[in-house]
Amino acid sequence: MNRVIESVTLVIICLSIMLICSNSCCAQEEITTTSTTTTVTNESPQSMQVIVNGQPVVVGVGTQVGASGTTSTTTRTTTTVTNNNGIPVQSNCMVSNPQFDDFKRTLSSQTFEDVKVNEATQFMNTHCLASWQVRDIMKIFTFENSRLTFAQKAYPRTSDQANYYLVNEAFEYPTSVNQLSASIGQR
Repeated sequence: MNRVIESVTLVIICLSIMLICSNSCCAQEEITTTSTTTTVTNESPQSMQVIVNGQPVVVGVGTQVGASGTTSTTTRTTTTVTNNNGIPVQSNCMVSNPQFDDFKRTLSSQTFEDVKVNEATQFMNTHCLASWQVRDIMKIFTFENSRLTFAQKAYPRTSDQANYYLVNEAFEYPTSVNQLSASIGQR
């Protein structure tokens, strides 16, 4: 019976993963961990009394052989969806277009470059971004170095790394494209 339940559980997990991965915000790797704990409780365990610091303490020393009791099994399955760099990604973390437009307006209203970079980094750390969204954020920055630094930080947290070439449109100089490619391992 337990094997049937484990098999059904694995099928459900596999189907869930397939549904999650059909979503465009899905990362490329899923890690599933299953742990099973079995506890046997007998109705009449053996015990003995021990004196500790002058106080009597009853200590269980085993179970009575052949005694009737109950067995409970707990199975816990955890699935973690991560991108290729092992960073966990929530399946519901994608930014809606209106939310992203609001964020871009807020970011554009900032006067100082360091504030823009800090706010963009903070936003990136709490949301999943697509490559085109990283590119659009980079276009708001004034300085090339800010664009490059943000692109390097955003790559591991981007949901569609295969499309990361899109961020190259935000750079003014080809050397920045080369530096980004070298830093994220693309040639």
